[in-house]
Amino acid sequence: MTTIDDRGRNAAADLRATMTDDFDVDAGLARVRAGQDLVELSDPESPRRRWMFAAAAAITVGLVGAGVFALQNRDTVEVTDTTTAPTTPDSTTPIPTTTTLIPTTTTLIPTDREVIVADVVETVEPVGESVATLGNGSAPGQLAVEDCQECEPARPWAPVQLLDGRVLIADTVNGRWVVVAPTDPTSVESTEVPWPSDVIVSEQPMVDDAGTVYAVMTGDFGEGQGRTSQLWVVNPDNLAEPLSNHPMPAIGGIKIELTPTQVLVQGSPVDGQVTPVISDRPTVEYITANPVSTQDSTSVRVTWNGTVTTFNYAPTTYPSGFGPMPGLADGSVMITLLIDGQPFVDRLTPDGQVRRMALPPDGSPFGAAWVDGAGFYRLETSGDPWQWDLVHYVLP
Repeated sequence: MTTIDDRGRNAAADLRATMTDDFDVDAGLARVRAGQDLVELSDPESPRRRWMFAAAAAITVGLVGAGVFALQNRDTVEVTDTTTAPTTPDSTTPIPTTTTLIPTTTTLIPTDREVIVADVVETVEPVGESVATLGNGSAPGQLAVEDCQECEPARPWAPVQLLDGRVLIADTVNGRWVVVAPTDPTSVESTEVPWPSDVIVSEQPMVDDAGTVYAVMTGDFGEGQGRTSQLWVVNPDNLAEPLSNHPMPAIGGIKIELTPTQVLVQGSPVDGQVTPVISDRPTVEYITANPVSTQDSTSVRVTWNGTVTTFNYAPTTYPSGFGPMPGLADGSVMITLLIDGQPFVDRLTPDGQVRRMALPPDGSPFGAAWVDGAGFYRLETSGDPWQWDLVHYVLP
C-alpha cells in the first residue's frame, strides 16, 4: 500500500505549493478531499501507515487553519509558522504544529464631537435662596460701591465660599475683607479685616480645594518701586498676614489659573514654590468664528477625559466663563451669556447636554467666584435704599 504514503505526501506538498501562490482555501480543501477519496486503508494494523496518515492530516489541518486565519486577519495579524519535527520520529509520536499569533496594538482616538446648543438646551427654573442681607456703606456688615459718574465704579468682588461654610468677600472700596457666616438673613454675622494702607485686591480672589485663598494685591509695598502688584497666598483663618507673596508682572488685568501642579499668571508659573490643592478640571477654550461679521458666533470647546466637545452657540451670542474657574470637578462647565439683556447661566455637561437658567442682574464683576457640586453664591442688589443680597443657587 505505497499509494497511501505517496498520496499523503503528495497532498501535503500540493497544499504547501498553493500556500506560496495566492492560497485559495476552497481549492485547497477540495484537493485534499479529492486525495482522501482515493486513499484506501486496507491494512489498519500497520503502525507505519497510521503514522504517515496522521502526519499528513496534521500538516493539512495546520496549514489550512493558518491560511484561513491569515486571510481573515491580513491587515492586522502576522502569522508565523514555527513547525518543528523530531529528528527521528517513531511510530507513536506525531509531528507537532505550532501557530504563533503576533497581537496588534489598538490606539484609542479621543472622541471629537460638535453640539448645536439651540438643539439640546433645556431651560430650568432657578433655585436660589438669600442667606444674608448686607447694607451699602462702610459700617460693619456693609459693602460699598465707588461714587464715580464718569468711570466704571469699583464694586465688591464676587463671594468665595470657604471650607467651613463662611463666605469671603473682597470689599475693594472700603479696603478690607468681609467674612460672612450665613445664618439668618435678617441677622448677619460678619467680620471685617482691613488691608494694608493704600493696598487693594485688584482681581477676583480664588480659593483652592484646601481652602487657601489666592488674591492679587496692588499698591505701594514700600520697596521703592512705586505701585506694583503681588500674588498673596492667604490662610483664611489669618487674613491679616499672607503665608507668602510673589511679584506680579503687571498691574491689573492679570489672569490667575490654578492647576494641580502650579499657579499660573498670564500663562506663566508663579516664582517660588506655590502648589495649590485642586482637582482635575476640564480645559475650556472660546473660539470666535469671525469677529468682524454681523453673523459671527462663538463656540466653547471643552476637553475632558480625552473627549473634545465643541458647543456651538448662535450668531451674535457671546458666552464666557462663569467665574474665574468655570470648569467643575465633575467635567461640566459653567457659562454666562446675555440674551436680550437678560443674564443666563448655562451648564455644559460631559454628555453634550446644556441646562440653562435665568439670573437677576448681579453686583459683582464675575458673578460667581467659585462653583462646586452644591451650587454657587452670588451678590445681587435690591431695594431702596440700596442693599446687597448674598444668594445661594443650586446648579442647573
